This record gives sequence, C-alpha cells and structure tokens, in this order.
Amino acid sequence: TEPPLFSSLSRSRRLFGQPEWIANGDISFDHPDWGTQMTVAVFAISDVLDAAGTAQVGRNGTTLNATLDRYFSSFYQVDVIFNQTWEPSFLKGAVAFKISLKSVTDSVRKLIYDPGQTDREYVNREFRIGRDYSFSLSYTF
Repeated sequence: TEPPLFSSLSRSRRLFGQPEWIANGDISFDHPDWGTQMTVAVFAISDVLDAAGTAQVGRNGTTLNATLDRYFSSFYQVDVIFNQTWEPSFLKGAVAFKISLKSVTDSVRKLIYDPGQTDREYVNREFRIGRDYSFSLSYTF
C-alpha cells in the first residue's frame, strides 16, 4: 500500500479575512426629557485567516517542510458613548456635550499559528488594539 500523505494541514480552510463568527451587542439608555443618551456596545470576532500554510511532501509521503496557517486571534472590545443636551432658558439654543470612549478594554490581538496544527499557542506577533477617546461640545441655535 501507499504510505499516507501529509495530513496535518486541513483539506479545507476558511476564506482569507473572513471570521467564523462576529458578535455585536449594545445596551442603550435614551431619555429625551433629560436630554440624556448613553450606549455601551460590545464587539467580538473569532480568529481570521491571515496566511495559508503549505507543505512539501517527499515521494515516500514524509514531510520535507511545512508552513502553518496563520491567524489573527479572536478579540473583543467595549465602547461607551454618552451624550447630554441642555436647553437653558437664558440661551436661544441647545448645548450638547458628548464623550466617546472606544475600545475601553484595549484588548490584545495576536498573530498566531493555527492552534489545530500545533500543540500549544505559537504567537508570531502581538499588539494592543488601542483606545480612542473623543470629547465634543456644541451649540446649536
């Protein structure tokens, strides 16, 4: 019988740049009489294929060299947005104050080799998503 061919790489894999799943959720509060709005939003995503692996197999079925699939690891982030509007009687208009805090968790994102092809997590690179803060004050008349 023929020796088994290299079987460590999957015969199929996800599309490049396409996660297996994405999840979004938010909780919002809106009170028009008070002029108050607030939202807490959560975003999460599964591993995303970044580079497809390859393998070179010898005539006898042994692996001569291999490169593993590489993924951006899963991560999540939390965003908070607050907006307050006032219409004071001494002004002929409205004043609005807005705070936006994005990626409050400052999650870590890793470039990893396929965990299905390795015995532990091998990290190629690692970085933080980063936080983004913005504040605004506006007046409309």
